[in-house]
Amino acid sequence: MKKILIIAAIIVASCAVYKGYSLREAKKALAAEEAAPIPTMPLEEAKAKVTDDGYILFAYAETWDTYGKKVVRKLIKSKEVTGAAGSAILLPYALDQALNEEARKAFQAQWEGLKIPNADNYPALFLIDRNGRHYSTICGTYMTQANPAKVAKLIKERMAVKRKQDELMRQAAEAKGVEKARLIAQACNIKDINRPDNYERQLREADPKDESGVVRQVTFNPWAFVEKKLKEEPDAVLAELDTMLADPAYTDDQKQVFCACAIGTLRRIGGPAASKRMSEYARKLESYGKDTVLGRSAAIAEREWVSKLTYADGWQPSVLPADQTPVELEGELPISGAGHYTVVFQYKKGPHALFVKAVELYDGDTKVTEDRHDGSTGIKNNKNTYDLKVEAPLSQPRLLITFNMNNNRDSYGRISIIKQK
Repeated sequence: MKKILIIAAIIVASCAVYKGYSLREAKKALAAEEAAPIPTMPLEEAKAKVTDDGYILFAYAETWDTYGKKVVRKLIKSKEVTGAAGSAILLPYALDQALNEEARKAFQAQWEGLKIPNADNYPALFLIDRNGRHYSTICGTYMTQANPAKVAKLIKERMAVKRKQDELMRQAAEAKGVEKARLIAQACNIKDINRPDNYERQLREADPKDESGVVRQVTFNPWAFVEKKLKEEPDAVLAELDTMLADPAYTDDQKQVFCACAIGTLRRIGGPAASKRMSEYARKLESYGKDTVLGRSAAIAEREWVSKLTYADGWQPSVLPADQTPVELEGELPISGAGHYTVVFQYKKGPHALFVKAVELYDGDTKVTEDRHDGSTGIKNNKNTYDLKVEAPLSQPRLLITFNMNNNRDSYGRISIIKQK
């Protein structure tokens, strides 16, 4: 107990001293320091002293971001951060994410037309070259954790890739034609750094016929592309996507976008052939990079959207879709000659009943007949049989089933196909 009291006394005594103040005075002094503006250099003076290392803006929101202000105050004083920044001029900057028109004009007037940098969250570091080009942003976990060593490492890496980009653009300025276009493309494809100013115009001027392929690769916009494809006929979309996948000009990241777009298109199409083709595109998607966001989604898309429902095994939770996309019943089906067939769904176990909306019979890709009605099987059966009348023999019978399960898919059962006598 005595030791605890001694330790407590030491802590109290240490807290009571801050720059020679009493505890109460120390609290006031700390509060005043946190509220005071962070020391900075006037922008005109900074512009006069700027070197090739440019500027680093330590941005936080003055009106609400008290934590961000503390982070900026800590990092801008850090020897690790200042060492990594080289001769870059470090400027704390109160910059709200949603500026009013007056503040926007004031910022742009100070920075002579520089576009206001955007960050996903604050606080953030904006790396700007000596000519006022914003070339990289550091934000997120590294900033909120306020670890000087990690932030310093990122600053050093970003400044290094900026020098690499500058060298490529210098070489491009001395080159012509396709070679110039390729050098600009290399500068554009450097990760964690914004693309050079006017890169698209320079690319098109250097290679107006896109002989190198880098123009279509660098100017590709995945979001605009997918939005456009949603309005086009699915078959045409898939044909174009296959052509683009075979084009060596596109990067693996871009080809993953094409595969994801193809999977989405096939899911909209439905039909007997869609399931297998979705599986093919999912494998291609993964082949272009297993560890990317899209690469990791391939297995999920295949599990959730590609049918594994077989006639021999019946249904189980893993093969039931969460939506009403038709699922093909795979395996050898006892349907061939003309006649009257009944498809029966019989629940075996699980907390959820099975709900069915429709059964469709195809011969290859041609629909032969269907039975659409809401049926269910669980502890009790309710309209759980579906009748199909076949007028002529089938060479390639395929059965598509539309379920209505939402997320209640913990159900097991068998599917029977009976030919009526």
